[in-house]
Amino acid sequence: MLFVYIKRVVILGFLVSSLILLNVFSEENLLENLPSEQAILQSIIDKKEQEEKILKDLEDQRLKELKEEQERIKDEIKEALKVDKIDRAVEYAEVFDNSIKHTFLFEFTQEAFDAMVASMIEYDQIFGADVWPGDYRSNEYQSITVTYIDHDTVISIEEVGIRTKGNIYSRRLPIDELGNHQEVHYMLKFNETFDYEEGTDEYTALKKREVFDIEQLLFKWNNTGDPGFSNEVYSLDLFQKVGVVVPNASFAEVLIVIDGEVKLRSLYNIFEHFDEEFIRKHFQDEPTKEVGDLYKMSWSADLTPINEAGVLGVRNWETGFRPLYGKETNTKNNDYGSIIDFTYQLAEQDIVKRKQWLDTRFDVDSYIKSLAVNVLLGNPDDYRGNLNNYYMYFDETGYATYIPFDYDNSLGVGWPGADNFSDYTLGNDIYNWGRISYGYFDQRPLVDNVLYYEEYQILYENYLEEYIDSGLFSYEAYHDIVELVDTLYGDTFAIYNNREYYFNTKIERTLEQIEYYRNQR
Repeated sequence: MLFVYIKRVVILGFLVSSLILLNVFSEENLLENLPSEQAILQSIIDKKEQEEKILKDLEDQRLKELKEEQERIKDEIKEALKVDKIDRAVEYAEVFDNSIKHTFLFEFTQEAFDAMVASMIEYDQIFGADVWPGDYRSNEYQSITVTYIDHDTVISIEEVGIRTKGNIYSRRLPIDELGNHQEVHYMLKFNETFDYEEGTDEYTALKKREVFDIEQLLFKWNNTGDPGFSNEVYSLDLFQKVGVVVPNASFAEVLIVIDGEVKLRSLYNIFEHFDEEFIRKHFQDEPTKEVGDLYKMSWSADLTPINEAGVLGVRNWETGFRPLYGKETNTKNNDYGSIIDFTYQLAEQDIVKRKQWLDTRFDVDSYIKSLAVNVLLGNPDDYRGNLNNYYMYFDETGYATYIPFDYDNSLGVGWPGADNFSDYTLGNDIYNWGRISYGYFDQRPLVDNVLYYEEYQILYENYLEEYIDSGLFSYEAYHDIVELVDTLYGDTFAIYNNREYYFNTKIERTLEQIEYYRNQR
């Protein structure tokens, strides 16, 4: 306050002195019109307020312009994201488009390839036994460069994770004892972070990376000797066409390149992987961060009431823990109530209550479609035949969906399912379907307790007939895919179709059985 008072006295003194001088040299006596101290102070206050208003107006204008600029940038980002989303959706569709020739180069360094082999051998030494032929299920990722080529695209992606894939029976070393390179199943992981420390730019960039709008891509070689290379792609395509959720699939030429030298060239099937992205694409109309519980069932997961904790958990390849009911999403949450409750509701002895539960808490329609398609495809290696190769998904409300997969054994190719299946399932009945029995594991409640109801039996038979009559299941439909594959890849790989007998026989016998059971009612 003292400073303000002194300042005011100085200003007042200056004004008085100026007026005296002006009075001396002016014709008029200015002192007579000298404003009062109050008026001078009010003038100073008014001027200060005016300056503050000008500054505030300028600040408001600046903030308005800044806000407008921010909104403009946001709009540009939104538009860019829309374009990116469209581009990624196009990439996703194109990589699974069978009419496009896809070529992948897996470019290893010798060091990375040797490390992959060494990791598999080390895993067998720890977890293997003197059984078939070794346990090479190491899921350690190595870093490679992947080059992708199609009709109008060449892209190179560095630091892609790669590992071998398959169970104890199907996974083998990518190089034999004589040093010959050989086909194996592979998994590519585009968002693998390797040894980068969390929080670093490298870690963040890789963790968020997607290619073809997916994080992982599965490659399966033709280990069942399918002459048309098309059984599994046709099978999954048939499931999709009848409305059953399964992964997308296509074909790809794969070159294994080590230190710039091509070591192997083969025709593979490629598949979308089961993960959170799969759920968002196939189960959510509007993708959200949260997803439900996805379970991968290992062999002998029969869905009888779960009453022991040891069959539940999250798979951990490093410890060799692979539970019957392996949780694939929400893995940090130890709540397994969704799958446990499902098994108990499925076993409900009150047939009225069980039917009500099936109708409201389980996608029965999709499941019965799966049963019908599986019979036509002749796969003995599913839940119904071998308690194998299926997932269960429980959405955020607990509503359950059965998801089939792995159809390399189908259409009269691969494992015939002996001794409970005859002539690659052509000798099996649509109801008395073969069951591989392993002592205790011989129950199939998801079949018996569903097809118990006549309503579901009729639906099952109708779907079998519909898929045949519509031509969805036909030699012609299968032949079209094989011809397409031969057109794209036939110059390099021997592709031919000898499935006509299977299709004709399966159709004839299935229709006969449908008529027989309808006449029994």
